[in-house]
Formats: sequence, C-alpha cells, structure tokens
Amino acid sequence: MSGDFISIKIKEVRKETEDAVSILFEHPDEHKEKLQYKPGQYITIKWMDGAKELRRSYSISSVPDDPYLAITVKEVEGGKISPLLCRQLKPGDSLEIMPPEGRFTAEFGQDLKRNIYLIGAGSGITPLMSIARFVLEKEPKAQ
Repeated sequence: MSGDFISIKIKEVRKETEDAVSILFEHPDEHKEKLQYKPGQYITIKWMDGAKELRRSYSISSVPDDPYLAITVKEVEGGKISPLLCRQLKPGDSLEIMPPEGRFTAEFGQDLKRNIYLIGAGSGITPLMSIARFVLEKEPKAQ
C-alpha cells in the first residue's frame, strides 16, 4: 500500500462510552476505490503536533456495506492522539488517513454454514465486532 495520505472529513462523532467515541468519516466518491476495506482491517491517522508528525493506527469498526467508514477510539490516559480524537473532533473537521491495511480478516461466503468463535479483550474487540457484524449480515447460516 502506498504511503499517500487522504484528507477525509468527519461526518459524525458518536459517544460510545465515557472514554470512547466512534468517528464516522464521509465517503467521498473520489476516494471510493482507495477506501475499500475488509472487516478486521485498520487505518493509520497522521496528526501534526507542532512540527512533529504522529501516526496511530485504529481498527475499522464499520462494515463495508455501511454508508460510511468508522473507527472507534478509546481515550488513553497520557496519550498524544486519542484524547484529541475523543474530546476535540467535530463534524466537518478533516483528518489525514492512509488507505485501509491489514491481513486480520476472514473469508466470507453466503452459503457457508459454520459457527464462528471470536475471542478478544480491550481494544482487540474492535476488529472482531466488524468481522462478527459482517458474518451475521452476509452468512445467514452462520452462528
């Protein structure tokens, strides 16, 4: 994947818990191809802290059929980026993101009949929730 960042606007900031938000991004047509993803992948955000460039990766919490791309961010005490994302972002703001990356995905098939077991803790549940939602939507025989 190229190191090119995409400037993308925030559609909504949804408070999920006391210390976590979901950030929903607009899905502009000009970046539609670059923003295609599979459940379980992540995006990297670039944030400028004065002259210093910071990068953080966040798992995608939406599924490909959603009309938006979303990440869910938990504020980390003493963190450089998560407090800003959780407390300061608002609709209309823009972030610089890299196209989705990552190999932690699953194969899907409408005719599959299978039981899926996903085990995770902490922030590790974010990609699992995306995978679980997608399996349940796309595989009617799966449990």
